[in-house]
Amino acid sequence: MAYWKVSVKQTYNVNGICLIRGMFVEVKSFFNPVATNYGYAAQKAFAKIHGVDLRKIGMLTLSMLEVEKIR
Repeated sequence: MAYWKVSVKQTYNVNGICLIRGMFVEVKSFFNPVATNYGYAAQKAFAKIHGVDLRKIGMLTLSMLEVEKIR
């Protein structure tokens, strides 16, 4: 399994929820956690760490998130 770093590309303010550039979570997954399984792993990690549901505010896309394989 690989570790992935999922971070916000730029600062967004969506429906009163502010996501600041550089906010990130680390996810353990075989494949890209945003592109596979409807982004459930990344969504769950952001909800746990930052208290933000990315799917609900429409931010769970590769155009708004940067995914980097750590190891």
